[in-house]
Amino acid sequence: MKFKTTYSQYCSAGTGKLLRTGAGEVHALIFTTSNIDSESVIIYDNTAGSGNILIKLNLTCYTPIGLEFLPEQALKFSTGLYVSTGTNVVGFVILAY
Repeated sequence: MKFKTTYSQYCSAGTGKLLRTGAGEVHALIFTTSNIDSESVIIYDNTAGSGNILIKLNLTCYTPIGLEFLPEQALKFSTGLYVSTGTNVVGFVILAY
């Protein structure tokens, strides 16, 4: 599959952010926490922080996590892409559409 656009989107700590409306795919995720407390990142196929959860990541104690998906295993979304991050979590999402 060939995509028109691929880009990286920064997600700041303790926020929810609409990254895209409409369909697309997530090809990579990179997140880290800046605290010793357990934190989470939830990615929704929606335009708000509710509904169908594509993936939930739990991070602990300054541990970065990076996931790269093969094209045929990318996280596909149809409604939109919304990311909710914990209080001390920052990261990037690599999108294609």
